[in-house]
Amino acid sequence: MYARDFFHILLGLAALSCTALNPAYGDDALGTGGMTSGVSAGSTSMNPTQGSTTAPDGTTSDDVDPTMTGGGTGSEPVECWRLPLRLTAPFFDDPQAVLEDVPILVDLSAAGPSEADDVRFYLGESLLPHELDLDGGFAWVRIPRIESGAALDFEAVVGPGCAPPALRPAEVWSNGFIAVWHFDRLWDDAFLDSVHGIPLELADGSGISNQPWRLGRYLVKTNDERLTAVDERFDLSGAHDISLMGWVRLAEDQAGPLPWDTVFNNARHRELIAKLPGYRLVAVGGQTSAGNTNEPLPFLDIAQSLEPPEHAVLQGPEAVPMGQWTMVSGVYRSAASAAQCFVGGQSGQPEGVGVEPGGGGQHTLRVGRWLHGGIDELRISDAPRSPAWVLVQSLSMSGTLVEPGRPEPL
Repeated sequence: MYARDFFHILLGLAALSCTALNPAYGDDALGTGGMTSGVSAGSTSMNPTQGSTTAPDGTTSDDVDPTMTGGGTGSEPVECWRLPLRLTAPFFDDPQAVLEDVPILVDLSAAGPSEADDVRFYLGESLLPHELDLDGGFAWVRIPRIESGAALDFEAVVGPGCAPPALRPAEVWSNGFIAVWHFDRLWDDAFLDSVHGIPLELADGSGISNQPWRLGRYLVKTNDERLTAVDERFDLSGAHDISLMGWVRLAEDQAGPLPWDTVFNNARHRELIAKLPGYRLVAVGGQTSAGNTNEPLPFLDIAQSLEPPEHAVLQGPEAVPMGQWTMVSGVYRSAASAAQCFVGGQSGQPEGVGVEPGGGGQHTLRVGRWLHGGIDELRISDAPRSPAWVLVQSLSMSGTLVEPGRPEPL
């Protein structure tokens, strides 16, 4: 979905020698949202309306108005804009919940697309870490603190040369995850994730969409074949926290009952993501099967295994609508041996599962089995995301969390 060709090529090369998980993942055990151990945000005392410039005589000044300089000539005006932004947080189920260092999506179309060095984000005078996507049309910005129902005003400074020199913090979006697949590019018949470069092998009947949705292109599946990845970092069996998230758009022709799978004597589900043994996150829009009358809700299956059939199924709060992009998530908390399933920002009831994700040393991940439609932004984390965190992510990617103001020239 994102235009990160050079970034992903570097990840692909790095993945050849990478054999261990990055230990600096965020921790959401207390419901804080995790992602608190990201890269440095750089200077936190920069004024977005000032910058060091070089005069024609070679002297420098920190007090020269950057809008009066351009291209290093000191005479041509530079077009610089200030874009006010307001984040209005939803009311969390737990009014005391506080999210820290949360990535949120900002649409820059009001100020026009920008190159990586042409945009900065500020909360007061503090520089916020950000990561541009889609040729500068969108940016992921790391917000230090979000409280229930609270409004937060920050701003983007956009334009060549108007922002002071600063290192651009990277990996705001991918930081804190084991793997993130954007499904916007193919490398040697595989999709690479943006964290470690772990490849998902392309299957027959799968490809990249010709038309983008909100952020870019996505994976399209038209048959029952699954995509697979094999990597030792997927060993999340036993006492491990797990968060699975993905966006899905079920094809309209999937609304009716699916045929019964006579091989495994089980219903054919629409798997968003699964690992055997361990877990399975399923997006269900119609009946689960022709011979099953259970309510057609998505579910998170913990310790999912064919032999022995010991598992716990956690249902979502509502069915996934057909033909509409929806974020589906599942979270397992090992300390409480409890799990929760989400549809968009709606939370299912947390329930004790009584079993841990299965063992067996298998490291195979599968994506999109029996699912016809679109898949995007598939993420795996070993931090248990809180309901407030999931809600903010869903609103952020739906374009309803941040409201831009009127751009103002600087």
